[in-house]
Amino acid sequence: MINFDGGARELCITRRIRTNTPLQALNTLNDSAYLVMARNFAYRMNASGGNDIKIKLKKGYEAMLYKQISETKLNRLIELYNQAISKFKRDKEAVCEMIGVNDDHNSPEIAALVVVANAMLNLDEPDSILKDCKDGKVIVAGKADASELIERIFLAKDNEDHMPPKQKPQLSKQDLDLLHWWVSSGADFNKRVSELTQTPKIKPVLLALQSGVEDVTQLSDIPATIVEKANEAAIQKLKDRGVTVTPFALNSNYLEANFVTVDSVTENDLKLLEPLRKQLIWLKLGGKKITDANLTTISKLSSLTRLYLDRTMITDVGLNQVKNILQLQYINLVGTGITGKGLEQLKGIKNLRQVFIYQTGINSSEYLNIKKIFPETNIDTGRYKVQMLETDTMEKKAPVKINN
Repeated sequence: MINFDGGARELCITRRIRTNTPLQALNTLNDSAYLVMARNFAYRMNASGGNDIKIKLKKGYEAMLYKQISETKLNRLIELYNQAISKFKRDKEAVCEMIGVNDDHNSPEIAALVVVANAMLNLDEPDSILKDCKDGKVIVAGKADASELIERIFLAKDNEDHMPPKQKPQLSKQDLDLLHWWVSSGADFNKRVSELTQTPKIKPVLLALQSGVEDVTQLSDIPATIVEKANEAAIQKLKDRGVTVTPFALNSNYLEANFVTVDSVTENDLKLLEPLRKQLIWLKLGGKKITDANLTTISKLSSLTRLYLDRTMITDVGLNQVKNILQLQYINLVGTGITGKGLEQLKGIKNLRQVFIYQTGINSSEYLNIKKIFPETNIDTGRYKVQMLETDTMEKKAPVKINN
């Protein structure tokens, strides 16, 4: 829920932050729950329009937004449908993967309609994006510096109004430049990139995107390297033990494992993860009796980018094993016995971007030293100061006594 500004549950929050980011759209396009919604919405559209795809899409759009679809949008959805059905007619396995079950819905036409339904469920109407917020206009076409969106994404990261919030992945320099350029160019939702005036500053950014060169200053949760599919038997053994193993994203072979429903995690349970060392990038062990000895096995999972060890029994001794997970970007150590000396052992992990140390053995003097050792890492102590709004509290005054 971090992408949707939901609390990470390490700490209590008094108020949810209100945002709308590209990461949220990416999540809704790939998360399995949204795919299930898209499937059922596609089944509904399919039953409402006979054999005419135009009628199906028109009725689906009206059911979703309570207004008629424009010809331009309808043509784009039909184009997407045609592209998808062309692919599914050539690949029967992809059809089964998209539908999820082998039943009456298992056909290239329905699979293509699921793709369109997923896109429709993620539509952001320009009117909604351009709606004013309480602090001003979100986007002022042609005036980036007068737009609330641009102002917030360029604020210092420690500013409470900075977007995205500090606990979320940040925009790269390419992202910032593109957004500023798009708003300055008129914030047109219909024009193609080639139709906009390209400034000398934006040309190299566009060229980099076109050539597939990524901005190395921004890390991604999903490694760029393509990995083969994990062994199904190994996944099934974990599921039989009660471990939740899910794909990190649609059409990705990378995995996430969560031991939340496993009553007592043993060394043998952790060894079941070893066949997935290439595919496993998120591992959640919070609240389990994980010891320093167990970290020897966990350290072999070399592809991990996120590791949740909050409220476990680990100490500095075990943390010495974690230093071998060189791809690690995030580690949660809340409620553990680690100290500043123990955390220093992770200084060789170059991609480490966020560490949670609330309720640990790290004292204030060690914290200052840690900040020097990890200058590029967000060391989260959980000691937040939340701005209070007038609507958050109500002052109740004592009644005034009147003396007769």
